[in-house]
Amino acid sequence: MRKAGIDARLLAVLVCVILSGCHHAAEPKAKARETYAKDCNVPPAGWHREPNVIREEVEHYAITLEVNGATSWTGTPVDMPTLRRYMHAADARPGAEVRFLAADDADCGQVRAIRALMNEVPMCSARNDCIEGRDGMPPPPPDADTNAS
Repeated sequence: MRKAGIDARLLAVLVCVILSGCHHAAEPKAKARETYAKDCNVPPAGWHREPNVIREEVEHYAITLEVNGATSWTGTPVDMPTLRRYMHAADARPGAEVRFLAADDADCGQVRAIRALMNEVPMCSARNDCIEGRDGMPPPPPDADTNAS
C-alpha cells in the first residue's frame, strides 16, 4: 500500500514536468534590457521636462546618448571624463543650459550614469538649468540628401 502512495506522488511530479514545464521554474529568467522610452524616461527632480520657451539669451548645450552607447556634447563625440569636464565648464557660464537627449532604446544604465554626472554640477542639481527631452526644440534642419533634385 505504501508503495502505491510513492508511485502516485512520482507520477504527479512527472506529469507536472512533462505537461506544464515545471522543470523550468527553478531557472532564472533573463532580465529584459531596460530602455529609456519604457523604463527610465522621467527626468530627475528639478530638471525641466518640457520648457515653456527656448531661452534665446543663454548658451545651449546638448548631451546626446545614442542606442549604441555613443555620447556626444553638442555634436562632438565624448567619453565620460571629457563630458564631466564640459559640464563643469558649462556650469561656470552664467545662465548656460544643458539638454539631455537619449535615444528611445538607449540603455537605462547609461542614462542613469549621465544623469548622475550632470547632477554633480550646481546648474543641474541646484539651479534647475538642465532639461531632458526633445520637447520645445526647433525641428532639425532638412536632410540635404532628401532635398537634392
